[in-house]
Amino acid sequence: MSTVSVIIPCFNAEKTIRRTVKSVLRQTCRDLEIILVNDSSTDGTGTVLSQLAETDARIRVIHHDKNLGEGAARFTGVHATRCRYLCFLDADDTLTQDAIATLLSVAETEDADIVEGAHTRILGNLGLVRERHHVKNRILGAPELMDDFFISFFGVNILSVNAWGKLYKRDLFERSAIGPTGFKRGEDLVMNMQLFPFVRKYVSIDKDIVHYYYGGVTASLDPSFYDCSKKQYYLKLEMIDHYGYAKARRTTGIEMCNILNTTVQQMLLANWPHAAIRGFLEREASSGFLREIASLAGECAKFVPIKNMDPDEIIESQRSGLRKARLRRTVSNLIARCL
Repeated sequence: MSTVSVIIPCFNAEKTIRRTVKSVLRQTCRDLEIILVNDSSTDGTGTVLSQLAETDARIRVIHHDKNLGEGAARFTGVHATRCRYLCFLDADDTLTQDAIATLLSVAETEDADIVEGAHTRILGNLGLVRERHHVKNRILGAPELMDDFFISFFGVNILSVNAWGKLYKRDLFERSAIGPTGFKRGEDLVMNMQLFPFVRKYVSIDKDIVHYYYGGVTASLDPSFYDCSKKQYYLKLEMIDHYGYAKARRTTGIEMCNILNTTVQQMLLANWPHAAIRGFLEREASSGFLREIASLAGECAKFVPIKNMDPDEIIESQRSGLRKARLRRTVSNLIARCL
């Protein structure tokens, strides 16, 4: 049995999965398996995965009969392996060559439940623009994990909430007994938030582990973004109450207010009619949700329109914010051209 299982959910990933798997096969640590979970892809992903499995005995392919989402695909991999450690990787990203060896060495030396590494964001498949994201070198244990770092999942960015770029002890999933969240967005955060109270030791190292490929900025509105965020807001409040973590209530309220404002901005960028945006805000106001999140957030000038529960005021404040952002970009571009 291998020591590390690299679990890769795959949905319509035929264009990138070969590159991703190649980065795992070339790891300096050879004591690993690769579990590829085909989440009912509609392109040629299934064929590509079968071809990859023929090239190396360490590759296993599991097919879902229907699309269950990335979170469920990850847990299919978790349940299918008996390896001591798990590493999650997205089907369009890659690992640095010594990523697994580095994470494994730290995990075994420190007897850590989770080891987190740094990553580099890469724009486009050509990899012409790279941005290194550092992490602090830390060795964390009880009680500071819950006292000072659980807040990372409630709107304060200290530890990464991503599933990728980390090595997990498999028994952490057994001790926590968690399963798929069912969310279309934010499943990484929820999984890690539910695992965190069971973590006895957490280590982060400023060593590049993952190359994270991303596209450009889009003005399109993801219809699942707000609904998922709202459901996760209530889940967070449940966690706060369960663990007596009262200090996270305000940051959770601030986070949800920011999400509401971002959603309105996305609607404006997607050219939604004013009446449609107003209708959305009126529904949130009449349910008492705007009052609730503004109350949790406390005194903050940018949330006054939400506190006032005035849809037109909220829309205008976000339209004004977009105008200011465009002006800043225009000025920055002009300065750059003059230099």
